[in-house]
Amino acid sequence: FGLKLLSVKQSQNSESETVEEAPIFEEESALNFQPEEAEFYSGAAMGSDKAWEAAATEVGITVRNYTVKDWDKLSTAWKEKLDKEYREIVSILNRKVLDINSYSGKLVRRDMMQADKADAIFAIGTVASNGYVDGGTGYATTRGIQRGIPVYLFDQSDNTWKVWSKEQNKFVPTNEPSLTKNAAVIGTRKLQDNGRRAIKSLIGNL
Repeated sequence: FGLKLLSVKQSQNSESETVEEAPIFEEESALNFQPEEAEFYSGAAMGSDKAWEAAATEVGITVRNYTVKDWDKLSTAWKEKLDKEYREIVSILNRKVLDINSYSGKLVRRDMMQADKADAIFAIGTVASNGYVDGGTGYATTRGIQRGIPVYLFDQSDNTWKVWSKEQNKFVPTNEPSLTKNAAVIGTRKLQDNGRRAIKSLIGNL
C-alpha cells in the first residue's frame, strides 16, 4: 500500500512538543475492514503478545503467532534471508549477533517474520537511549522502520503513543492510532496497566 504523512502540528502542552499525526493510508482497505477480515501477527510471548491476542480474538480477529517452531520449519533459503535481515537490524541497534542455533537467536530472527508480514506495527514498550525500541521488541519495530511501514509505540514510561517519523528519524508523540488490517501487534513481556489499557482501547475502536 502507499501512504503519506500529514504535516506535523504543535501540541498544547507547555513544552510545545511536536505531535505527529498518524499516517494516512492511500488504500483505505488497510483501515476500513471488519474484524473477521483481519489477520494480525504476533509471537505468543507472555505480557503484551498475549494481551494483544486475547483482545483481538475476543472481537473475531485471527492472530497468527510466529514462534521458534515456525523458524525451525523454514527452508535453508528462508533462514538465510531472515538472518541477513536480522544482522542488518543488529547493526542499526548496535547489539551483538546471537547464535543462529540458540533459542534466543531463533527467537529474534523470527521477529523478522512478524515485521515482514505486517502492513504496520503496533508495539508496547519504551524508547531506548539509542532512540529505537528497548528490549526484544526493538528487532521487529526496527525492521518495520527499515521497510518503511508505519511503526507505532505505546511508551509505558510516559503513557504516550508515538510514531516513527522518517523526517525526524525518531519516535515522536502522536494521536492514538487506528489498527490496520494486517498489523503486527507485539511488545514487552513487562506489560503494565497503562499498556494493557492502550491495547484494549485500540481494539475497542474497531
